[in-house]
Amino acid sequence: MSALLEILHQDHKNYAVLLKLLRTETTKLKQGDEPDFVRMYDIMNYMVSYPDAYHHPHEELVFDVLDALEPGCSDGTRTLVGEHRQLAQAGQLLKDALNATINGAIIPMDKILGNVETYLELFWKHMNLEEGTVFPKAQSVLDDSGW
Repeated sequence: MSALLEILHQDHKNYAVLLKLLRTETTKLKQGDEPDFVRMYDIMNYMVSYPDAYHHPHEELVFDVLDALEPGCSDGTRTLVGEHRQLAQAGQLLKDALNATINGAIIPMDKILGNVETYLELFWKHMNLEEGTVFPKAQSVLDDSGW
């Protein structure tokens, strides 16, 4: 596996840990218990910062090269690029709602739950497509000079 794909794969493993922590806090909320809104906010603060600024741009470079070498991949990679934008928007909405809650605003808990569910569903689907389809394709198509 190329060094870049290893970094992207490790990022996904790290995201999975954070998404599971977010799910744990969400489960507390669903059960009527008090979740750790600060922990949830911290997770989302990271998730709207690092992936959008560093991780996704690197993925999109891989997508561009893959599209140039394998034009049949472009529909899938365009979908993933669109999902990067959706994840940024959904993540920011959730982060803002959590921040408002921490700062005393009255936000309906079903709104926060809906935002969390939307974000988690999209992020897991997105990572699974990259890990299961795009990364293996990139690994098989790109030689050492392509990386």
